[in-house]
Amino acid sequence: TPTFTGTAAAGATVTLKAGATVLGTVVADENGNWSITSSTLAEGAHTITATATDAAGNTSPASAGITVTVDTTGPSAPAGLDLDAADDSGSSNADDITRETTGLTIGGTGPDGLVVTLFDDADEDGAFDDGETVLGTATVAGGAFSIDAALAEGAHHLRAFATDAAGNAGAVSAGLDLTVDISAPLVPTAPDLQAASDTGSSQTDNLTRDDTPTFTGTAAAGATVTLKA
Repeated sequence: TPTFTGTAAAGATVTLKAGATVLGTVVADENGNWSITSSTLAEGAHTITATATDAAGNTSPASAGITVTVDTTGPSAPAGLDLDAADDSGSSNADDITRETTGLTIGGTGPDGLVVTLFDDADEDGAFDDGETVLGTATVAGGAFSIDAALAEGAHHLRAFATDAAGNAGAVSAGLDLTVDISAPLVPTAPDLQAASDTGSSQTDNLTRDDTPTFTGTAAAGATVTLKA
């Protein structure tokens, strides 16, 4: 139900039409200005014209037409949200774990021309509302988009939605679980030569004839331990 404006002879009755369908009428004010909120227009393209009728009943020819496209359907959700492999510093470049907090590139796919909004769905309710943090926007080109984001340390649940040229916001995407970890793990205990590898006079003198001895110790759970000489 869009609103149209224009000018006509002061006091004339203006009739707004889509094709032959009357959308509304109004009397132009003393300055000749008029405004009409249309009756409901179906989705699609419409040619809108106006005519003016004076007090004697004389009606003008139709004005030049404008083409208005009504689009109330939101686009599909962006797909394939993923952290760029170059920013993924975890044990693999696909585990979505990183030690970076800025310049994180999040990509995905969608139809060209849509504007994608990336946000942190902190409450994981699958919706974009007043409590969500917008991380950035990008326009889809060549079927893909990428957004540079900054994230605080901790676990994040990222989602995205697209907005089309008519301003319709579409469905929210599936989530991307991403962990930012900038804290070094606790120092592991000193390596201990396993008793079976200690071939000296006792099993605690750290003397061995084994050139591939085994060492043991403790570290933070899940941490990757690197042994060095």
